[in-house]
Formats: sequence, C-alpha cells, structure tokens
Amino acid sequence: AENPNLPPPRLILAGFYIKAGDRRSAREILEKLAGEEPKHPQLFLSLVDLAMMEGRLADADAHLQLVEQQGIPSHWEDKEKNWLQAAILSNKIAIAERRENWRDASAMLAKRVQLAAKYVGLRQRWANALFASEQLEKAFEQLDIAYRQQPHLNPPEVAMGVLYVGKGEFEEAEPWYQKALKKHSDDPRVFSAWGMALLYQGRWQE
Repeated sequence: AENPNLPPPRLILAGFYIKAGDRRSAREILEKLAGEEPKHPQLFLSLVDLAMMEGRLADADAHLQLVEQQGIPSHWEDKEKNWLQAAILSNKIAIAERRENWRDASAMLAKRVQLAAKYVGLRQRWANALFASEQLEKAFEQLDIAYRQQPHLNPPEVAMGVLYVGKGEFEEAEPWYQKALKKHSDDPRVFSAWGMALLYQGRWQE
C-alpha cells in the first residue's frame, strides 16, 4: 500500500530538478501537479524553492502563507508535522536574510536554534543576524557557544573581527583581533586571521 505521508513521486522528481538547477523541468512538473495535488504542503514548498532560486521573494512568501493557511494534513504523523513546521520556519528565515531584514531573521533563528541546538551552522547564522541588527553582545554570546560546541571554529573574538572586516569597519575589528591574540596566543588560526585582516587593509608590512 502507498504511504499517504509520502509526497507524489513526480513531486520528488521536481525536487531533484530544482536541486540540479533545471528550473524549466521543475516548473513543468509543478504546474501539472498543482492541478492534481493542489493542497499538498510539499507542492507549495517546492514552489517556494523554485521562487527562491529565481529571486522571487514575494512569490515565495505567498506560497508559505498558503501552506500555513491550509494547515498540516491531519493524517500526518508527528515526524512529518515537525518537518513541515521546521521547513516553513527555515524558508521564512531565508527570505528575511535575503531581504536583509535582520531583526526578523534573528528572532526566527532564535526559535530555529531552540529546535536544533546542536546545529552550529544555525547558531552562526543567528550570530550574523544579531550582529547585522546591532545586537553585538548577543552575537558574541552565540559565537562563543558555537566555539565551545565545535572548537575547530575560529574563536569568538576572531569571528567578531571577521564580521567587522566584512562591513569594512577595520577600526572596530582590530580590538577584537587584539583580544583574540591575548586570549588565544597558542592558536595559530588567530595569527593567520589577523594576518589576513591586515592584508585586506593593505597593511601587509605589519
């Protein structure tokens, strides 16, 4: 018997086309499925993926609203329900980031991190959003947690310096690198990062 929780095979195929960058083939399948499975949540999520790929953020946002309006299928199990809720939130975050709406992005990333605290990449994205929205202490706090979770990452002081360099604010960046040099004097990555920051500023002789 078919599993009613699984998406239609052609919807899975459309997902493969989207990942491969074949937007035309994906769109053809999705347009047909829209007439056959008009209320399947994953149809709308695939349309979101396609819209995001093409830079149509307003369309992506509209598709997400439709998913939320129709709700989660009653026959879905908890695993599928949790997956859908996470997918909706993740896409909302991606839209906010693309729009550089950092306050909304950071608020939603806070919720996402609560659901998946072990995923350091999410925590780093949250820190970036916090930094971009001028919540500097909170950004450092999350970078510090990420570093303690995965010590192979740059120390949080270096990460803050990198964020400032990315904005072209070298005077703000330098104190963070100096803190890192003092606190992590035995970490060669700190000296390498500081050297790269100097090169970025054209201060190669230092």
